[in-house]
Amino acid sequence: MNKFYKFIWGAVVLFLVSACASDDDRPDPGDDPNLLISKVRFEKDLSIIENAGETEIKLLLEPAARTSGEIKVRLQVPDEINLGTNPGMIDNYISLQIEKGAASASFKVIPENDELLKGHQEFSITFGPMSSGFRKSEEGQEMLLSIIDDELDGKPKSFAGGGIKVEYKYSQNGKISRVTNKYSHGYEDHTTYHYNSSGTILETIHQATSAVIKNKYYWEEDKLVRSEEFIGEEMRAYSLYDYDEAGNIGSKVVYLKNDQGDFKENFVYVYLYFDTGNFYKQIIYLKVDTEEEYALISSRSYENYLDKPNLFPVNQVVPGIMTQHNLPGLYRLEENGVDFSFEFTYEYNEKGYAVKRVTDGEVITYEYY
Repeated sequence: MNKFYKFIWGAVVLFLVSACASDDDRPDPGDDPNLLISKVRFEKDLSIIENAGETEIKLLLEPAARTSGEIKVRLQVPDEINLGTNPGMIDNYISLQIEKGAASASFKVIPENDELLKGHQEFSITFGPMSSGFRKSEEGQEMLLSIIDDELDGKPKSFAGGGIKVEYKYSQNGKISRVTNKYSHGYEDHTTYHYNSSGTILETIHQATSAVIKNKYYWEEDKLVRSEEFIGEEMRAYSLYDYDEAGNIGSKVVYLKNDQGDFKENFVYVYLYFDTGNFYKQIIYLKVDTEEEYALISSRSYENYLDKPNLFPVNQVVPGIMTQHNLPGLYRLEENGVDFSFEFTYEYNEKGYAVKRVTDGEVITYEYY
């Protein structure tokens, strides 16, 4: 029995010694950088003005670098953008040297300032090859860099109020290229504008969460005669236009596709204007099967125009074409048996542009480039 207990005790001692030796021989994670990888991500999307000079683009390392190494970033720069960088760019790549312990890295971009109107230019920046010890994070693997032409100075940038912010971007011909709606609950949609070489609107594409809505516009002798609305690839409506004696669009007749696949006249819009060209009233009728043929749906009017410029393209009959050249002082809505009137008051910047509009229960703020 004594020999048996001695054998058991010896085995226990041998196991403990072996375990301690294993612990002592296990490498410290800090000694091997591959055991703890730094994840790399871009800090945020960025918009810069063409004449702003150098702008820093930052990368974040989480955790801080456990070893020195190199990270390459790729700038997918369009040919029409002249862009300098520091460090220099070779074949669209910039090499960044990372020191051990660094929690971030950065490089600078320097857009070339010119006298040409180029509108908004956008391109993406992504990660290229990295040294061992670094890896792309699950988030922030790409950033969007927008270069805003300084020749856009004074053009509408955005307006906000009532739980929505509307932002404008422009093409090289100075016309609106994209309108983005950002809602307070986090939802976002946008509309892109497409023109011919003369700057005439040909198409808008509205990208929403549930559907893509495309509108096409057809012109004859510089007058809009027809538009078509598609949901996906299916045409669901078309409209025909007529003009008043002053050359303004005076009416629009809307034909909707029914369940049988036929297009039937549905709504009629009538547009009235002041002699100054400012939009006065929109009247909407519904086509009905009665002796009257049309039922009045609503009337919306703008009056008391001020001697102040309106630069924002709201209340458009045709996308991108201004109907209110001055700021209205009064808005009236007659609809569903009610009659509401709202008086507008404004605050202005040093150029005389509106920066705030106030009415009962609502404040709208305006921004310019």
